[in-house]
Amino acid sequence: MQESVGHIIWSVCYLSVLIGLSAYGVHRYFIIYLYLKNRNRPPVPSCHFEKLPKVTVQLPIFNEVYVAERLLRSELLKQTIHFFTDPKVGMIQTRWGHLNRGYSLLTRMQAIFLDGHLLLEQTARSRSGRFFNFNGTAGLWRRSCIEQSGGWQYDTLCEDLDLSYRAQLAGWKFIYLSDVVTPAELPVDMNGFKSQQHRWTKGSVQTCKKLLPSVWRSQLPFPIKLEATGHLMSNFAYLLLAILCVLLYPSTGGPPVGWVRTVLVDIPIFLAASASVGLFYICAQRELHPGKWIKEILFLPFLLALGIGLSLNNARAVLEAMINHKSDFTRTPKYGIEHKWQPWRSCKYRPLKSALPLAELAFAIYFTYFVVFAIIHRQFLSVPFLLMFQGGFLYVCLSSFLAGWSKFNVGSSRVQATIPA
Repeated sequence: MQESVGHIIWSVCYLSVLIGLSAYGVHRYFIIYLYLKNRNRPPVPSCHFEKLPKVTVQLPIFNEVYVAERLLRSELLKQTIHFFTDPKVGMIQTRWGHLNRGYSLLTRMQAIFLDGHLLLEQTARSRSGRFFNFNGTAGLWRRSCIEQSGGWQYDTLCEDLDLSYRAQLAGWKFIYLSDVVTPAELPVDMNGFKSQQHRWTKGSVQTCKKLLPSVWRSQLPFPIKLEATGHLMSNFAYLLLAILCVLLYPSTGGPPVGWVRTVLVDIPIFLAASASVGLFYICAQRELHPGKWIKEILFLPFLLALGIGLSLNNARAVLEAMINHKSDFTRTPKYGIEHKWQPWRSCKYRPLKSALPLAELAFAIYFTYFVVFAIIHRQFLSVPFLLMFQGGFLYVCLSSFLAGWSKFNVGSSRVQATIPA
C-alpha cells in the first residue's frame, strides 16, 4: 500500500513537472509564430533629424579598448539615432554579434543559445507590440525615459530588465533592430559563463517578483500581460528541469509503457517540451545563416546537453531569488579574445567559484548508472536522452574543474597578461 501511495505521489510530481516544461515549450512555439508573422515588418524612423542630437556614450572601465574604438568607428549611431525623432521612443536595442563565436565548443553553443533570444524572441516581441528588454549593452536610451521611469535601481541583478519593464509600463515605446549588429564577446571559460547565467537567471526572477503584479494591475490587453508573464517566468524552467533530473529514476526502471500512454501523454509532451527547443534554434540558425545553418544545427545535441548541465547552477539562482538571498553583482569576465590562438588562462581576472561542480559531478555519475541500466534492460530508445543528461553534467563539471585548476597553475607563474582598461 505504501509503495502504491509513493508511486502515485511520484507520478503526480513527475507529470506536473512535464506539464510545466510543456507549457514553456508551447510558449516557444508561440514566439516562433510571432517571429515568422512579423519578420518582414522592420521598423523605420518616422523622419530624420536635421541637426543630430547630443549623445553620451557609456564605456565602463572594464570594456576592452579595441571594442570601444570599433564601436565609435562604426555606423551604429547613424543607423539608430533617427528613431528618436518619435518622442514616444525611449530605447533602441541592436542585436549582439559574437566576436569569438568559433573560439571553442563552449562559445559556439553560447552563440546558438543567444541567437534564439536575440533574433526570434526580441524581434517577435518588439514587432508584435509586446514587452521586450534592453540587453544591458548595444543600445541607446532617451535620458528622459530613464528619469521618468524611476531610473536605474539596484534591488535586482538585472537592472536592465527591471528598467525596461518599468519604462514600457509607463507607456514608452521600444525599438529592436535585428539587422544592426554590435560586436560582443562571449565568455570563454565555463566558470565565467556559469557566473553570467546565474546573474541573468536570478535577476530575472527578482524582476518577476518585483514587477509581475504591476503588469497584471495595468490596463494592458490580456495577451500582452500573458506573454509578459511567460517572459518574466521563463527561467523557472531551469528549476523544473533540475527537479526532473531527480524524478527520472522511477521512470527509467518502470513498467512497460502501453500505446495509450504513448499516444495521449508521451508524444504530446515530447512535441511540446523537447521538439519545441530543437525547432526554436533551427529556425534561428536558418534565418541567420541561410547557407550554413545545417552545419550549425549539428551542434544541437551539445546545446541541449549544455542546457541540462546548467540546470543546477540556474535552479540555485531561481531559489536564491525566491527566498530573497542577496548576492553581489559578479561581472562577466572579458579577455578580448577573438581567435583560437589567443590564450585566456593567463589573464588576472577570474570569476568566483563554488562547490557546485561537485553536485554536477554527482549527477553525472547518477546518470551514468541510468545509461548502463537502460542498456542492460534493452531500453535503447531512452539511451540518447539519458546520454544528454550524463554528458551535460559531465561537461559542465569537468570544464569548471579545469578552469579552476588552470588558475591554480597560472597563479604560480611569474608571467601574467593584463586586461586593457
